[in-house]
Amino acid sequence: MTHFCTGHLKQRELIAELIQSGKLPHALLLTGERGIGKATFAQDLLMHLIAPKSSGILEHDPLHSEILQLNEGAYPHYFEIKPEEGKKNISVDQIRKAIGELQFKHDKWQILLIDSADDLNVNAANALLKTLEEPNAKTLIILISHAPYKLLPTIKSRCQAVHFNKLTEEETEQVLSAHEIVDREALPDALRVCEGKPGEALNYLENEHPVFVKFADYLEAYFKGQVLAVEVDKLIGRQDATTAFKALQMFVAQVVKSHNSGALMGLPKIYDKLLKYIKQNEALGFAKLYQDLEKIREESYIYNINPQLMLEKSLSMLQPYIQKAK
Repeated sequence: MTHFCTGHLKQRELIAELIQSGKLPHALLLTGERGIGKATFAQDLLMHLIAPKSSGILEHDPLHSEILQLNEGAYPHYFEIKPEEGKKNISVDQIRKAIGELQFKHDKWQILLIDSADDLNVNAANALLKTLEEPNAKTLIILISHAPYKLLPTIKSRCQAVHFNKLTEEETEQVLSAHEIVDREALPDALRVCEGKPGEALNYLENEHPVFVKFADYLEAYFKGQVLAVEVDKLIGRQDATTAFKALQMFVAQVVKSHNSGALMGLPKIYDKLLKYIKQNEALGFAKLYQDLEKIREESYIYNINPQLMLEKSLSMLQPYIQKAK
């Protein structure tokens, strides 16, 4: 289990105080944007409960036998639920299985982590409710949510919510410095893209950076009229089309935010060169375009649309906003 928690001092102090006073609730709802460290915070908390260390805030003994078990995936009283491979939602069977394990009483902490609660289907959410109402002693249920508005009100009312904000750039760099990064030259771009979300930065560095860079070149060729939308799709390929669509959606969003600054702060620096191809005074139109792209993204998630077709359609929607470079 990785331990690279940085920042979120207020949240750490709050939970530490609840533990010290004996008032730690049986269910916590950790909310905030994806990639800001909620799961890492939850791991810190569960390790502290298993093997507390008096020094520091929510610190643990890394050499404790049960921490070593946890790191090997062999600790018997910790359960983590995510959507099964190839599935988009957490099923009721997954929840029932975990609840069955929590029924046994122990003198040790039993901890259930649901990452994320946004992925619970209706039946799974309802199955979880009774356990949230009547948990055993020394049982902690941690729900992670990137979009708490999606959760049932009855689930939210049975949890103590702890909200997390983005990290500072310095804190984000500290998190990244603890990881082995192959392409360190891409770090400045990762910091621009993630905007205080180290999980997003790591994903960018490990999976997305090459796609973002080559897509910027293809996008410029498209703006110049050198290639058609369908040709960009073929150049990108099906495997990278989803990442390219993400880059396009971010480009549109940053044009709305930065139309007066001359720079796209939330994208790799290579994208700055594309601003000269965009018509001026189109902030409102771009805001509408972003909403349309978001609808396309949501539909692709629901209906499993070919990502290349999704990208081609989106590029065509961008066409009215393109001008010849000055």
